Amino acid sequence: MIMFKRFTAVLFCSIFFTISFIFCRQTRKPQLAFYHWKVDSRDNYISGVQERKAIQFFNTRQLFVKIMDIDWDELFGVYPVTTYSVENLYNKIGDKTLDTIVITPVIFITTMALEKTDSINIKDLAQKIILKTEQLVKGRTIYTEHGKKLVNDSTITYEEIQLDCDWTNSIQKKYFSLITEIKRLWPQKLITATLRLHQYKYPEKTGVPPADELYLMCYNTGEVKKLTEKNSIFDYEKAKRYFENTLPYPKKLNFALPAFDWVIIFKSGQFYKIDNNINENLFSDTNAVKYFKDHAYVMQKDTVINNIFLRRNDLLKWEKISHEALQQAAQLCKKAINSESFKVVFYDIDHINPDNYESIQKSFDYFNF
Repeated sequence: MIMFKRFTAVLFCSIFFTISFIFCRQTRKPQLAFYHWKVDSRDNYISGVQERKAIQFFNTRQLFVKIMDIDWDELFGVYPVTTYSVENLYNKIGDKTLDTIVITPVIFITTMALEKTDSINIKDLAQKIILKTEQLVKGRTIYTEHGKKLVNDSTITYEEIQLDCDWTNSIQKKYFSLITEIKRLWPQKLITATLRLHQYKYPEKTGVPPADELYLMCYNTGEVKKLTEKNSIFDYEKAKRYFENTLPYPKKLNFALPAFDWVIIFKSGQFYKIDNNINENLFSDTNAVKYFKDHAYVMQKDTVINNIFLRRNDLLKWEKISHEALQQAAQLCKKAINSESFKVVFYDIDHINPDNYESIQKSFDYFNF
């Protein structure tokens, strides 16, 4: 009976969105934005030229900035294992560029964090997330030209907060309760959340998050820990199945598209970790690596890269998104549009450069017609 009621509710909302979309599809208003996902306290000392150029080229008006990762630890329990102050972003990219940009804080929550949180402590976790967010998205410090501190300028305002969690059935109730509690404590904010492809395909099974709006992530379609996986970031044949025979999603959707690459490290044939900061020049250095097959390379000598000790014969699988794949992802997401005004967010700005400007623009253009 409960499943029937849930399905009926989803069906009703789907019909409502279908009717609404028919009347508004002629006035479609997509907005292009980027994720800033790299949590690095050294941003004060890193050039933001690449990010500035991308913001200016695309006339971007919104950045989704990850400010913390919430995980569980045996010693500390559930807590932010990494944090990123938005003030660092201003120091990196520059006030003049960001003064016209809307900053949206993003909080990533692991499934383990919610598994280890008792239901009675969800309200406490919601309050802690809000307090930490306010701390990390405070005003930037203003200095004189001689380096003297003048004032903490509290002009960084934000209207939207985004939660990112790949929830499972076992933690669905706790995650949805967390969203509801944050909305209750922060009624003046737009509370949004990410949505994976399987959650989009089967809302009657996974449930519909009680967020104000959702962002459909059209990537991570494969098994990253599987060496034989063709491309775990995006595989068109796998992705398109999630858009077949689906009803319009019963809540407003925005879209997140992949514009990034990463290196998956395998040791003794087993998955070790992902690193998205390995310079691609490594793969043209024949003294360091040798091409194996299917975008995988074999280390030719022991070395240390990004504080990772790599041994001879370790495998590095370099996965990236082709121009064609990015446009395929856009074409699929176009089928899921259910409102006249929505955002298309590319993940992430750290990987945006002149080499993929045209591809990103063409992908975004699919949403305009």
